[in-house]
Amino acid sequence: MTARPHDMTVSCQAWIRQGDPKDVILNEVKRLRPDLLVVGSRGLGPFQKYVLGLGMVTPLGCGVDKTWNQLIDGKCGIRALRLEDLKMNSFDSETQLTTFDQLTSKVAAVVPTGTNKGEFNEELWLNSKEHRSMTRFVAYALCAAEEALRDSNWFPTEQEHKERTGPNHAAVTACATGSHSIGDAMRMIQFGDADVMVTGGTESSIDALSIAGFCRSRALTTKYNSLPQEASRPFDSGRDGIGEGSGVLVLEELEHAKNRGAKIYAEIRGYGMSGDAYHITQPPSDGRGAILAMTRALRQVF
Repeated sequence: MTARPHDMTVSCQAWIRQGDPKDVILNEVKRLRPDLLVVGSRGLGPFQKYVLGLGMVTPLGCGVDKTWNQLIDGKCGIRALRLEDLKMNSFDSETQLTTFDQLTSKVAAVVPTGTNKGEFNEELWLNSKEHRSMTRFVAYALCAAEEALRDSNWFPTEQEHKERTGPNHAAVTACATGSHSIGDAMRMIQFGDADVMVTGGTESSIDALSIAGFCRSRALTTKYNSLPQEASRPFDSGRDGIGEGSGVLVLEELEHAKNRGAKIYAEIRGYGMSGDAYHITQPPSDGRGAILAMTRALRQVF
């Protein structure tokens, strides 16, 4: 993400030692890239945005509690790629094997399916009468959204409350889709267009065509084919690879949440983004894109 990992580490340590994290972060951005910093006003509106509900469908399991407990127990959701993962049942065996052999990446982070607790129930979400024509990534999103709404205890019955809740706008921006969706939802509340927003990201691209495309663009890990449990690590400095699943949040305006006695997980203080034509999958080596996005988010905090 940045060519100066040591500098960012120092910033985190300074944050802990020196007190107010906002001052430490702002000073660090000023020092690293003063040309990118423009201090703006505090926010765009009077509405505060809080996280009220969580929902997850991940390779570690279906549900927030299942995923969290698996993480705490040191479990890994990545395994070796299997022939059936390619979803080529309509092709003959020779074609399937040839395709499998040509894929340079042989690991996969697959959502576990089944009828046991903590597994994604395909019969309910994909094969039922209501969902039979639904694609898998949409089913993941609906499953996660249902959990998030239950967690937030938001089930509006009055028409006015339904009209002040937003769940039906899509963003398609590759790996940044989830972050962009959360940012857009935050701004809907910030501008007073909604009181509650259901937002997040979803993906299901473990099939022959998708894997081949990602391999061709060099976006999948190839170093851990014999050690799949060491692959991916999304927050590691040596991160590599992608997986499938969905994560959904319920965001809500503060006074609206307080008036109904809802529990609050966190506040979203700022949102920033950046984009360039540097490379189809790789960011600039100097970290300019990440710094610009963080700087823009920080403007809304002060």
